[in-house]
Amino acid sequence: MLLQRQVDWVRRSGTDAAPSNLVANIEVANLSALVGMAGSLLLIALLLPLGLIRPIALNLCALAGYALTVWLNRRQHTRISRMWTGGLFLAQALSLTFLLSSSSGANIYLLCGIPVAFLLFAPEEPLTRAGAITLSVLAFALSETRGFHAPVEAITAGWLEAFYFVTLVSLFVGVAVIVERFGTVLNRLEAGQRALAATDELTGLASRRHLLAQASSTLRVALRYGRDFSVALIDVDHFKAVNDECGHLEGDRLLREVTACLDRNHREADLLGRYGGEEFVLLLPETSPGAACVVAERSRRSVESLRLDLGSGPRSVTVSLGVAGLRPGETADLDDLLKRADEALYRAKHTGRNRVHLWRAPDAESPVRVA
Repeated sequence: MLLQRQVDWVRRSGTDAAPSNLVANIEVANLSALVGMAGSLLLIALLLPLGLIRPIALNLCALAGYALTVWLNRRQHTRISRMWTGGLFLAQALSLTFLLSSSSGANIYLLCGIPVAFLLFAPEEPLTRAGAITLSVLAFALSETRGFHAPVEAITAGWLEAFYFVTLVSLFVGVAVIVERFGTVLNRLEAGQRALAATDELTGLASRRHLLAQASSTLRVALRYGRDFSVALIDVDHFKAVNDECGHLEGDRLLREVTACLDRNHREADLLGRYGGEEFVLLLPETSPGAACVVAERSRRSVESLRLDLGSGPRSVTVSLGVAGLRPGETADLDDLLKRADEALYRAKHTGRNRVHLWRAPDAESPVRVA
């Protein structure tokens, strides 16, 4: 919930330059802070038996610094928090290397700043990322100079070796946790984006692209196994007049009300989607054209019963529907079916609206109209 509120805040603020994977960056900043706090506590536990006051004080200060990262994220200062986290990470590792010497392995944390920079800063922030990587390399190079070869604190070679081992283990475990979590967040974001692409923003129905993809897939199955398949093309009558008289906001509200009404009148196996503008498509697998007309008529009557107050007073709403289905033994494609449904819809519109028409082949009987 916190991450979503932060993303919503960025959107409301109109920050177009915000990274596209902002949620992942915030998550990594928080997780890096938690890993840093856990690492600092581990180091304090190792240093306490030795009575090394300055390294202990250093890690206590780092604990407070990582807590500040989480606070900054809560205050929506996401860019500052990420820069602060990266800088604190390098400062802690360099200071610890100076106190315990490069033989302690603490300077390895400095090189770890390179992958952390890639995780904290998105591709949309190339200069910040490049700066963080450069600082990591320069800090590591500094830690290899003579001033870092001997420990400032009195510590035995055995403790240095133990410290080096713990440093390596904690480092790789921490990076693994961050990378794994980062991947999880990205997968969640990608899944959310796919769901968003498959959903019409206004009505919440399947988008045109998702609808057509599902229709093609279902039609292939129907053709392969000789099953029934029908489509209904639905158009809101006189919708332009509603927009002109009541405004586009009221027109959108009408579409949402019609959507809710249509969505209540089909089976769970059917798929209703927005085809564009005021047009909808209902996919009806395992449904003959005659049965599809029954579903279409039920939807028409349900919409006809709506009474909406759209600002200019109560208004009734009606829809016209064109239905088409596979004929026995044919191999029609989706474009053919949609074209047929559109022809049937055209007949419904031009014979009085608020009705259902079933497409029939030109050599068949005259088109069926369901009043």
